[in-house]
Amino acid sequence: MKPLFLFLCSLSLITPITHGQPNDTANAVHPQLFGDGIISTPFREWTTTFTPDGQTVYFSQGNLRYAIIYSEQVNGKWQKPKLAPFSGRWSDTDPFISNDGNRLYFCSNRPADQNPASTPAKRAHIWVVEKINKNAWSSPVLLDSPINLAGVSSWYPSESEDGNFYFHSGGRPGGPAANSAIWVSRHEGGKFSPPVLCAVDTARFNTQECRVSRKGDFMVFVSNRPGTIGITDIFISFHKDDKWSIPRDLGPSVNIPGIANMAPALSPDGNTLYFVNNNVPDRGIPQRLPDYDALVAEIGSIYNGLWNIFYMPLDVEGLRAKAVWPR
Repeated sequence: MKPLFLFLCSLSLITPITHGQPNDTANAVHPQLFGDGIISTPFREWTTTFTPDGQTVYFSQGNLRYAIIYSEQVNGKWQKPKLAPFSGRWSDTDPFISNDGNRLYFCSNRPADQNPASTPAKRAHIWVVEKINKNAWSSPVLLDSPINLAGVSSWYPSESEDGNFYFHSGGRPGGPAANSAIWVSRHEGGKFSPPVLCAVDTARFNTQECRVSRKGDFMVFVSNRPGTIGITDIFISFHKDDKWSIPRDLGPSVNIPGIANMAPALSPDGNTLYFVNNNVPDRGIPQRLPDYDALVAEIGSIYNGLWNIFYMPLDVEGLRAKAVWPR
């Protein structure tokens, strides 16, 4: 299942010019807040995806409902986000831009007919828009039945340039009955093959929110499997000779005890990891607030316990060298 999200809402080396980060990013050993005050705000943010040139980032934000928004980089600075033209009526999240930049997949509870008078769907399904020109997209189209099934939610689309299409779902026929699992389909000629379970899955624990590298040679995903440091951790697995390596926890530089790390994403070059959590750093023992204004300031701060987007370099080659392969 997808923890702490609106539809089920209960709990739940970077180059400075390309992505507009501080010049010391390559030396960072801890996650950094992404787009302080512009992209990461006092509100809930979720799921990051970039245009191929890295100059525009799409993500989702919301509370009563989520909407997909985007920010453009001008002179190295991220600008005030704008609402994506296809979003804003229903709850939309999990945007993913294809490697060629021509398609944007997302998840939504919008009704299949998209009639404004229709009630929202009870399940989240995956939709796609086609690029018309810069930040202009076609009307959303619901993906066909091999991907979306009646009565089953599908989340977090991701696609490698070889046409492998990934997403996660819980309770899908042929998969775990109680937990989420990652599925993979072939996308060829505009059609999707029947999805099969990805080899990184285990029926006993949740495996979800996969983002695959552009070349399809590794993926990052979320799981609560044994060895997890936090409530949910981000793992990495590598692909070679039609096999996935044994998933490896990204460790304490990324994952935090008592915290759910969610929504992993990759920069276009695959060397930077983005993810979401609600960690409040250096909180320590709470001090008594002096007055009401201090309470309001805490509630309205970026670190108010809601979800923010973080980033840090991902040592892909170092991790690849440590990969352990199943026999």
